[in-house]
Amino acid sequence: MLEVDSISLGFSRVYYKKQNSGSSLGFYPINVATVEAIYKLRNNKWIINNTHFEAIYRDKIVGRGSIDFLSLEFRDSAVNRFKYADVVQRSVEDNKIQKKSKEVNWKEYEKIISEQELRGVLTVVPPPEIDTTENKVQLTAKNKLSQYLMNNSLKREYGIHKFPVRMSENSKRIAEYGLGAGVSFRLYRSIFIKGFASSNFGISNVSLRRRSLNLSNEIIFNKKNRAIIIALGTGISTTKVKEKSLGQSMKFYTWESDIYLLFERTKKSNFFTTFSFYSPLRTFERSPFATFTNYSFGIGYIFD
Repeated sequence: MLEVDSISLGFSRVYYKKQNSGSSLGFYPINVATVEAIYKLRNNKWIINNTHFEAIYRDKIVGRGSIDFLSLEFRDSAVNRFKYADVVQRSVEDNKIQKKSKEVNWKEYEKIISEQELRGVLTVVPPPEIDTTENKVQLTAKNKLSQYLMNNSLKREYGIHKFPVRMSENSKRIAEYGLGAGVSFRLYRSIFIKGFASSNFGISNVSLRRRSLNLSNEIIFNKKNRAIIIALGTGISTTKVKEKSLGQSMKFYTWESDIYLLFERTKKSNFFTTFSFYSPLRTFERSPFATFTNYSFGIGYIFD
């Protein structure tokens, strides 16, 4: 629903409500979603005065969530962007966000906020119901999985990697590079287990594939701003090379040690560069078309 000011023909109010919107919070579908925005005319411009979002859950869980915004001050100049560390990003658990502020910064707005709560502009959070029973809450498998995933326990990796192989012909050196993807699962605190696969998709009539499984430990720096992460890992790896025109193939079995350097782009994505070192697990046969190298490297993105 749109409300239009009859004089300026500007939007003064936008109201939207939908049943079973299809959106969800984790694994929990939203049964009723309501969005409302109120605009106010200032200096011949319609500016957002306050917004309200409300979601009602009735299927997997019974609950209600709301997000309110109230503009307290308008500035036409001297407007600065929020610092990266102060931005609450999408899909980040807000109950883990700790922001400290001096009382003088918000004291002057306390009365305004109280008045808006009484007018119904801002949602008043009801006091929690106290359950005096000692019954323990039984979490379903979906509840446990949702909690696990919300804790940044699943990471997906996509990138460009060089294989630990050197082609004998210079014209086929491009076949040494390919695309890779991996999935990491948190085992305990900063320790992850990762499965990884990469392929060059048969470039230059040469097929290269690599598979690996390893454990890694993350060390995080600069947590309050854009985090920098160093991940040290070790595991086993296999690399298969097939020269299609010659009909020959070879396979390398190695112990892999790697280091990842991650730079936070958002709270849910990181740019990475990586370098890996390989130790043969057994003697390799010599090949006329390719030789094994004990290193590889790559770049790409990791998403939580």
